[in-house]
Amino acid sequence: MTLLGESYVMDHSCYFYLGLCHLQLNELQKVAVFFDKNIAQSVKEHGEDYIHFTDLMYLGIAEFELKNYVKAIVNFDNALHLQPQFCEVKYYKALCFSMIGNYEESQINLDGAKQII
Repeated sequence: MTLLGESYVMDHSCYFYLGLCHLQLNELQKVAVFFDKNIAQSVKEHGEDYIHFTDLMYLGIAEFELKNYVKAIVNFDNALHLQPQFCEVKYYKALCFSMIGNYEESQINLDGAKQII
């Protein structure tokens, strides 16, 4: 496969899809690199308002898998700012809070995810 510039397929850049591929391969360091590039490209070309909430979710999942729970929560918060009814993000955020021992916040987010479903 040849990457022809920083092109888009549908509403995501090639970096997005490369990041997803590396997530599936469990190559987590590469996931963060590609999603960071994807987000930087979006901001550069269209501004902060153009960041897609799924970009932030997958970056958060990579940080979660890397056990960077606070970074993951920040990405999940940013995704929820853009899409407040994103139950998957609330679920992963609940997992992060559980992993750092904040069970009250974990339960709040888990309950929030259940209310959306």
